[in-house]
Amino acid sequence: MLALVAFGSLALLALLCAARAMPGRSALERALTASLVWIASAVAMVEILSPLQLIATWPFVLGCAAAGMTAAALAGRPAWELVGADLRALRDTMRRVARAPSSLAVLGVALVALLLPALAATLLVPWSWDALSQHLPLVHDAVSERSLRSVPSASSLSSGSPHLADVFFVAVRVVLTDDTLVDLVQLPFAVPAVLAIALLSRMAGAPTSRALPLATLFLAFPIVALELASTEVDVAYAALCLAGLALASVPGPTRATMLGSGLGLGLALGTTLTAPPLVAAGLALLLWRAHREERLGEGVLAVAIAFVVGSWKYVENLARAGS
Repeated sequence: MLALVAFGSLALLALLCAARAMPGRSALERALTASLVWIASAVAMVEILSPLQLIATWPFVLGCAAAGMTAAALAGRPAWELVGADLRALRDTMRRVARAPSSLAVLGVALVALLLPALAATLLVPWSWDALSQHLPLVHDAVSERSLRSVPSASSLSSGSPHLADVFFVAVRVVLTDDTLVDLVQLPFAVPAVLAIALLSRMAGAPTSRALPLATLFLAFPIVALELASTEVDVAYAALCLAGLALASVPGPTRATMLGSGLGLGLALGTTLTAPPLVAAGLALLLWRAHREERLGEGVLAVAIAFVVGSWKYVENLARAGS
């Protein structure tokens, strides 16, 4: 219940922010941008609580609730109306999906793909080497010490990794009662991944009622289904890159779509040491699109946001661990 309150409040904040910033864009674009704001706001909440040594269940829940209520109070009627219109559009889309046997079959495959990692996470203890050596130590230390700090490690890879996704994992773990479901912390990243693939399919001409079900097949890729049952970051990295690249590719880019792309690519940059080459390609695409649309200044701003979001964890690790 506390998890629903905390992340539901952040979801409301994200939806209202996307509605305010992107009134003239498609519902899929707003939903994808909102999913990135949702993840970023959870990371920001943990980072805000860390210096105060308040990384704990109730401070996090109350902070998220306060953020959601503030967004609700400041959003304005047009944003609320647009969120309502998007939810009604989603309802209508799901009705069309329900009338298409092929789409229902695809959703069934995706559901089975989700049930398998859920079952594995419930029955098995954390098992993967990367989770036990790089990611879970930071999560458990943050929950225990109520703040983020450098966790001693014999591995330079662990001490030098940016760990931005791990900060989101801290947000998820702090609202769980125990470690039973800790291996499912990558599951929220399925949201931007599916929405990004659906947006790319929509741009290729597929109707939304087809694009969304087909996009859920991402969850059925064997490597994705296996990694969803472990506290690693590869699914998170893939999802954030997909989101950033999808928003960089939309026709008629605006300041909001470019900033959303920069946010997604910045989060990806701060997730793993292997991110810079692909993120650099995404930022180059973003700048090229901005130049073609005569919005180069806004494109440069989006690139700056990507570097601010993604690179500060590298700087922080360098200061803390010298790596």
